[in-house]
Amino acid sequence: MILEQDPQRFSRLDALRHWSIGADALRPDLITRIQATLPSLRLTYFYGSTEVSSDVAYFDVPANFTTDEATTPIGRALPNTGLYLLDAAMEPVADGMTGEIYVGGVQLARGYLDQPELTAERFVDHPFTMQTGARLYRTGDLAFRRTDGTLVVVGRNDDQLNVYGHRVEPDEIEAAIRTFAPVEDAVVLPLRNQGEHPLIVAYVACRDANFVAGLRERLAGHLPHYMIPSLFVRLDRLPVTSLGKIDRSALRAIDLSLGREADHAAPQSLLERQLVEALSHLLGMPVDLVSVQRNFFELGANSALISQYVVALNQLALPRPVRVADVYHNHNVRALAAALQGTDAGRQTAHRHAAEQWRGGPTRSWTAEA
Repeated sequence: MILEQDPQRFSRLDALRHWSIGADALRPDLITRIQATLPSLRLTYFYGSTEVSSDVAYFDVPANFTTDEATTPIGRALPNTGLYLLDAAMEPVADGMTGEIYVGGVQLARGYLDQPELTAERFVDHPFTMQTGARLYRTGDLAFRRTDGTLVVVGRNDDQLNVYGHRVEPDEIEAAIRTFAPVEDAVVLPLRNQGEHPLIVAYVACRDANFVAGLRERLAGHLPHYMIPSLFVRLDRLPVTSLGKIDRSALRAIDLSLGREADHAAPQSLLERQLVEALSHLLGMPVDLVSVQRNFFELGANSALISQYVVALNQLALPRPVRVADVYHNHNVRALAAALQGTDAGRQTAHRHAAEQWRGGPTRSWTAEA
């Protein structure tokens, strides 16, 4: 967001009168900063997803908006849309009580292409209408209704993740990992650290350490870049509870340093350390797991995070100001540090490494589009 990347430039948008924002979770503190910078701006927040043609609810943010909630209310249903808060038995819940959001209306998708089981799970018969064939979409979002009739989302009832605006099902990642013969089993978990987005970690039961080390490249041909885990932790076997189920608490307690790759490269200078620490904070990844030779995008960055990274770096005492182009032209911390130092050797290293990165797979191809 421009507000976070360049507050002075944002303040020059004083001719803007109405701003419609679509996001999975609009933080109240951002609204406070927007209204403080542009007090005459009318702000409308929209809620929805691809399965329901993007938007199904809206919230006209009042002036001097304040809330005790962690997220901004999603408001009320748009015309021709039904929003229902239901319990596990698909019965309506009382105001103030938490239920799952179900969406009904003409805008529902037909289902998921070539995924009949997922379609049957998410698109269910509509119990509150006599219309033949009517359905509801189960969003998986949990919410409650305030006394003024607006809805407030408080979390999810499943393992679905939101990674930079993409809805990600851990089961899909696990299934892709299990397709490789040496892998005995796999579990994917989100680890929420200090970063805004969860860190996706794959715990892989496999005896072949070399095979696991190459999983990232193998998965690039099967999954979009945002679904590829940032870390792979190899285990001889996955921990189980006394009932024989995967012990997810035990997995979360495992030292993530086990996911450090064999070719991990630690920072060797103060400048590299500064670059690593800033990136680590934004990614929500422990500092000692950020390799200075690993592609920014393979670590989990995207174009929005790169912009935030540049803003953060320019608040530090560096050899020169950093531009977004610097990060795109130098694909990892070591190359970026060398370029910022401006030595001939540094530029040669950066250019050589950039050439190596561009010869890569889908993740690097996506980088080219950003």
